[in-house]
Amino acid sequence: MTNVQKLITTCFLSFLLLLLLPLLSLVCTGNGLSGDALYLHSSSGEATVTVLLQDTGKAVVMSETEYVCGAVACEMPLTYEDEALKAQAVIALTQLRRQQLCTDTTVSGSDKLAAISDGSRNAQGCLTASQRKTAWGTAYPQNEARLRQLVASVAGEYLAYEGQPILAAYHAISCGTTESASNVWGSNCPYLLPVSSSSDPVSEEYHSSVTFSPDEFRIICKEKLGILPNDSTQEPIGTCTRSSSGYVTDYEIYGTHINGQKIRNAFGLRSACFTLKYMDGRFLFAVRGWGHGVGMSQYGANEMARQGAGYQAILTHYYPGASIVKGADASA
Repeated sequence: MTNVQKLITTCFLSFLLLLLLPLLSLVCTGNGLSGDALYLHSSSGEATVTVLLQDTGKAVVMSETEYVCGAVACEMPLTYEDEALKAQAVIALTQLRRQQLCTDTTVSGSDKLAAISDGSRNAQGCLTASQRKTAWGTAYPQNEARLRQLVASVAGEYLAYEGQPILAAYHAISCGTTESASNVWGSNCPYLLPVSSSSDPVSEEYHSSVTFSPDEFRIICKEKLGILPNDSTQEPIGTCTRSSSGYVTDYEIYGTHINGQKIRNAFGLRSACFTLKYMDGRFLFAVRGWGHGVGMSQYGANEMARQGAGYQAILTHYYPGASIVKGADASA
């Protein structure tokens, strides 16, 4: 290739990057990078990933391996078992493959689920090597070596359904059974169905609660849910409907029926598996679990690993009907 051809190629790639970067959806997790990654290929043929730094907005290009390492480090504690971390690594690459798929405008219908977590889109955090070094301190060499070994052991593997990378939703702790995607995002997904995660209730983070004064409760209802009582004597708490998993699908508040996920977001609850009571002059939300409840429970995955399950068994349990494939093993 002549110098002129190289210059033209470089200018074209720079223009392409500048054109595409504004299309990235900047949804951040933790102190890492933006979760939505732009998939590119370098001129040498090595697959690379471009993400944006949350604090500076600058683009950072890294290898797929580095991206998966950063995603696992950001999304799952390294105190978790090896097989749980491997499962998270497969999910991280699946999400990247999914991003490639969703750039195809021919993909539509239920396979085009836009949301993956709590109002964000297909997002997962990512910590750079320097951020990991800062976070782990003196434990960095040992942690980094372990992380890279685990990621290398599942290199190229991702989850697929009917030959396409799945929407590999996950959350911290379920309420004991995971939730159907249709109850959270309104779209059916054949591999995001309720499954048992019976060890989750033993987590120290399983239970949480939050209280609000009557004035605080009414303000949130008005400003975030758009509801107000008809008169001062109207009962604030009405009937509640739950999914088969136990998550609230509908709650009657001041005579208005509200979706459980909307209530969760409005009041800042850890999950939509909650009860609402008025006691001692305050409104009390008692909450079970942490996250939207769809897909893999990270705590449940770790408990499965502690009991001897491999990452394949973990993933096929939480994503029924999906298969683990590697590279060219997936079919269109």
